[in-house]
Amino acid sequence: MSQGKTSTIKEVPYNSRGYHLGLDYLTRNHPDNSHLRSCYEGVSFRNLAQCIMFDRGTKVLKLDRYLKRPHRFLISTSGKITGVMVKASLSEFYQEIEYEDYAVIGTETSSDYDKFLSHLSFDGRAEIVTFSAKQAQLVRSRFSVKKTHYWSVFTSRGNVFPGNAANVRLMDSGDFEVAKQLSKELPEESSPFRSLQFQLKGLPYKNYVLSLDDMTSVFVGTCPYSTGVCQLNYLAGSPTNGELLLAAIGVVVESAQASGCELIWRLRKNDVSMNKILIKRSGLVELVKESHLHLS
Repeated sequence: MSQGKTSTIKEVPYNSRGYHLGLDYLTRNHPDNSHLRSCYEGVSFRNLAQCIMFDRGTKVLKLDRYLKRPHRFLISTSGKITGVMVKASLSEFYQEIEYEDYAVIGTETSSDYDKFLSHLSFDGRAEIVTFSAKQAQLVRSRFSVKKTHYWSVFTSRGNVFPGNAANVRLMDSGDFEVAKQLSKELPEESSPFRSLQFQLKGLPYKNYVLSLDDMTSVFVGTCPYSTGVCQLNYLAGSPTNGELLLAAIGVVVESAQASGCELIWRLRKNDVSMNKILIKRSGLVELVKESHLHLS
């Protein structure tokens, strides 16, 4: 009777040959999973550090060291890569986030996924991101899960309904006060005030105002997410201004495409329900669902 092939797991340093082989694997096998790629590249952790350090009043422009922060692992069988795992420790942000250790895994098979899980251990609060019910089940079989946050990721696959806006402009320093007010009403991670500050510091953030009949009604911002992908960071305006909200989505999709990027919109489960009609009318399609499991 023939024996099964043995899988091996190895860590690959940032920007090494193995690291780039992992990127090639993600491009081929997980092209729509921008969160997995963002974590693998380290961009997700750099963005998080920028936001927290800005809120602390710390300089944020030179944080590329966070690209090297995560540990990256490849699993392979007979020399063929069949999965990646990313693990990062962010204990310096203990007060701002709900975890100290973070892990995300992408594999072709459940057995490889479980092998990666067997290599995981955590010293403090931890979060594991999964992309299917089976993955979440495997995590729960090995770890005690305290709570779960659900996200959906949408993108444009074709023309986005343009809506109707008489005027579109990039926000500037004259918009600080309104950006501060908007930030009080939105989730902390989506702060328009912080996003505008980053834009004015020369970071790749964009913030737009859309007006109709001389009435400023809708604000929208984007931020970098991973190589070739940017994120709709916030969309603020009255639900009654449906045409302007549609126009805002069209503006940022066109802006992303003009810079050679794909735009994604990550929404919490409750926000998906609230924006169901807007998503349908805009022509956005769902790419992937994420379950963020917080361990006990």
